Amino acid sequence: MVKSLALLLLTGTLAACGSNPKAEATPAPSESQKGCYQADWQAETNPVLNKRSGPDGLEKYETQTPAKEHGCP
Repeated sequence: MVKSLALLLLTGTLAACGSNPKAEATPAPSESQKGCYQADWQAETNPVLNKRSGPDGLEKYETQTPAKEHGCP
């Protein structure tokens, strides 16, 4: 009984997933949008890092060589 129930659930799940159309492809963000996304992400993350570990904890996240930064338009 348990095996047949598991098989029925698996078959139903596969049938449901197979019947849906594929998702539409979204275009990849351009380089300028990527820089803005990174800036937004850093602006949201930096206060959390400062709150958890203080200013000394940020040293491990700093890069050795300065990275080329992308500005937002």
